[in-house]
Amino acid sequence: MTIHPKYSYPAGFAEQDDGSFLVTFRDLPEALTDGDNYVDAFIEATDCLEEAIAGRLAMGEDIPEPSTLESGELAVPLSAAMSAKAVLRSAMAAHGVSNSQLARGLGCDEKEVRRLLDPRHASKLHRLEQALLWLGYSLSVKVTPVPWRRLLVLAEEFETVVDRYSSGVEDKSLEPDEALALIHQAIAVTDEMLPYFQGEATADRIAEFRHQMSIGASRMRGTIAQGKTPRRLPELPPVADVIDFDQARKRA
Repeated sequence: MTIHPKYSYPAGFAEQDDGSFLVTFRDLPEALTDGDNYVDAFIEATDCLEEAIAGRLAMGEDIPEPSTLESGELAVPLSAAMSAKAVLRSAMAAHGVSNSQLARGLGCDEKEVRRLLDPRHASKLHRLEQALLWLGYSLSVKVTPVPWRRLLVLAEEFETVVDRYSSGVEDKSLEPDEALALIHQAIAVTDEMLPYFQGEATADRIAEFRHQMSIGASRMRGTIAQGKTPRRLPELPPVADVIDFDQARKRA
């Protein structure tokens, strides 16, 4: 088994005709769920992922490495406890450590080790940490905002980048290299925002914005590569024309 330091899997959220969302995991074909809306779908996705990994652990099957996140997907995290159990199982297999060997190392009964490996048993996180430490691994917990909070952060970041760019263009204080960097930053933010607005008019506006900025950036790179200074920097539309902040705040 391969040891993966991070168990956060890409999931696709496809809007259905009735407004609900179907969730699928590329790495785990058996993991399939849905939700009445985007937020519910994400909550259901976390439960679905937990069950899929638990099922594989219970059957002694390999846990696939999470694929790279693609456009239109969201990363769904596995719980800290289940991640620790998955890593523990993988580490023991990788180093050829048996249940009895680990039990002796921890100074406990073999039954406790079996419970640590049991995906259905509510093991204490500090005990899983001790087991991993004995095998040579440390356990850390990362706290990240859930998608609807992340959306608000992205919307605010987008506003900051666009305002900074527009102000620099207006007062002619923006150098071409800095302008290009800001355009790339704005494109990166829009790429992450797009999945939140699937099937909505906002998604079309974001996609159009990204398309126009990509064209502008390409032209700028070509001009700069020729050793010339762009005569005119691409103009960005007002933020309000792209993102509905009231809508973003309601979702957050």
